[in-house]
Amino acid sequence: MTTLHLSLLSLSILLAGELTSVEPQYHYHRYMLSDYRRQHRHGLQKDYSPVPRYSHFAADTTAAPGELTVNVNRNETAGSVGRLGPIKKVNVDQLMVRIFDGRKNVCMGTLIGSRVVATTMKCVKDIKSDHITIQTLKGKMITVNSTSVTMADNYTIAEINLNQPLIDDAIIPATCTKLLEPEDWAQVSLYGPHGVINELVTVKPHKYCRAMVNETTFSYADAFLVCIGNTNESNFTGCSGNYGSPLIFKDQICGINLMGRRCLPSRKFDLYALVLNKKAFERRMVARIIESQVEDKIGNRHRLWYRCHCSLLEMLSKIIRLALVLLLVCQQSELRADKLSPDKAGNSLIKMAYKWNDWRPHFGYNPAHWAINHRHSRRSRSKQKDLLSHLVYLRFNYNIICSGIVVNNRTVLTVTSCLDRKEPPKIIVHFTDGTAQTASSSSPSSDYTMSSGSNLLSFLHLEKPLDQEFDTPPPFCTQAVRPQDNVMQLNWDKNYSRPIPRFVPQMPLDQCQTLNRDARMLAPAVHCVENTQYTDECIRSYGLPYVWKGAFCGMNINGHNCSVPSNADVYVRLLREKRLISKMLRTAAASIVDEEIV
Repeated sequence: MTTLHLSLLSLSILLAGELTSVEPQYHYHRYMLSDYRRQHRHGLQKDYSPVPRYSHFAADTTAAPGELTVNVNRNETAGSVGRLGPIKKVNVDQLMVRIFDGRKNVCMGTLIGSRVVATTMKCVKDIKSDHITIQTLKGKMITVNSTSVTMADNYTIAEINLNQPLIDDAIIPATCTKLLEPEDWAQVSLYGPHGVINELVTVKPHKYCRAMVNETTFSYADAFLVCIGNTNESNFTGCSGNYGSPLIFKDQICGINLMGRRCLPSRKFDLYALVLNKKAFERRMVARIIESQVEDKIGNRHRLWYRCHCSLLEMLSKIIRLALVLLLVCQQSELRADKLSPDKAGNSLIKMAYKWNDWRPHFGYNPAHWAINHRHSRRSRSKQKDLLSHLVYLRFNYNIICSGIVVNNRTVLTVTSCLDRKEPPKIIVHFTDGTAQTASSSSPSSDYTMSSGSNLLSFLHLEKPLDQEFDTPPPFCTQAVRPQDNVMQLNWDKNYSRPIPRFVPQMPLDQCQTLNRDARMLAPAVHCVENTQYTDECIRSYGLPYVWKGAFCGMNINGHNCSVPSNADVYVRLLREKRLISKMLRTAAASIVDEEIV
């Protein structure tokens, strides 16, 4: 028996040696009796290799989630400089902190030094207590007085000075040494319930964010701003409120979030304050001026003129060659099926529609073209998209107050009660394409409802004219809505990005009178539409219309559950009364003429 045990032991040792000597080709799962680990994602557990993402971008502009790092510089004034190697990096989550007002988490912050936290002025203004609590993502907490807050030079970033370090005193996180240019790739770090998540973003020109910034009371300068475009659609499309979180570009802290992640009205752009290393930036600019050799170029201006002359000739030759190539392509694309030989035109019955030029055979050689050059096989006959593009919503002091309809390129039709005691220059009009514009004045409306309800609607005039697509007014009802017909009620989605239609029936007039308790709302001009949307609070749907037979025929004047909780909404009739009267007069005149002829 002892001999058998020894032989089995030697056999197991031999097999173990063979397994360790050969490179393993399989992976082994965790043992069933090992410690329990809850469900997780790959980026949240350190012993799991993160899945690489964004492999089609340059390696110096992006990193896999969970691996985002920041370069650090030596702090020559600290006594622990010798402990650092030549190059050292720190993870971004080590530099992100949470800022508390008492027990309430108000915003995020980023360590730009061992004892300095950078955040936004909006965050500091929201703090009401005398003490500010700073907590790292690993749980370390420091409490400082509110007097330790200072303002940076760009007036958008606040610096909180700490009395003890949160990271090693010997390191200083690297900040930007150059200005970010449009179409640069960068990454933002966001703190959520599952930890820090990194997202890839692109730098956009300031004009995309300028319309969004104009609606606020802040006076930001473009030189201190970075406009960021969101490249991916997140599962959580709402405002995350991560203002104070960092923007990372080439392992450097280059920005601080000003208004939260996806908190601007369009959800497509975010605003960051620029974090710039002034000394390094100045040294970089001076070195660039020295490298440009301005004096040599001034001294050799004749030689420079000759070079410029040659470069212009080369450019003209390239333009001529490009024009010839385009001419050949255009001549080739103008070939039609009726000009082909009979053996090649046999398939001319099978055709494909192109955006440019005429029909051509589907089979055979076709010049290279973009997919956008193809027309749709069926064009939509519905005007619903054009109709819904005339919808807008209004903001006043950051709050959405009501909606309206664009009736021409300078005027918006809305509810009069929505504009009471509000200055028009402080009202921002938001369009469905994500743009916004400031109002200039308001005036009473005319010819968009019955005369008895004209006091319920008003015009809101814009500062600048809109595009040509709004020159033509949208269709309004020229006849009364039949009581037995259903109408298409419009309500905004939760992000106020698109209207959601829903067909609902109308309510009889006797039941509508019980809801209408306002003496200003006369019965012929108003009526009710059923709204079974369940809610316990007032939904400010003032100014939202309903559609009947492809035209706007009513506008909400009381919201939903705002005056009296009910299953119906009160609308004012949208009716071109003058056109209806002229139509009736023409009909009556035509009938009289017929009688006279007979």
